[in-house]
Amino acid sequence: MNIKIVENYVKEKMNDKIAHDFKHVQRVRRWALIIGEKESYLNKNNIEIAALLHDIGLLESEKRSLHGEVGSEMA
Repeated sequence: MNIKIVENYVKEKMNDKIAHDFKHVQRVRRWALIIGEKESYLNKNNIEIAALLHDIGLLESEKRSLHGEVGSEMA
C-alpha cells in the first residue's frame, strides 16, 4: 500500500480538535520506525501504516475507549 495515500487519509481525519493530532501521529511513526529497526523488523511499510492509522478512530468513535475498534473498521 502506498504510504502517501495512508498519510493523506490520516491528515484529513486527524486535526487540532483532539489531543491526538497529526503531529502526534508523526511522533508515533518516528518512534515505531526506530523500534522496528532495533528489533530488525524488515517491513517498514507495515510499521508506517500501523503507526499512521493507530488513532484514526478517535474522531468517529462516540466513546474514546472504542476508538481502536472503530479505527480498525475505518482502516
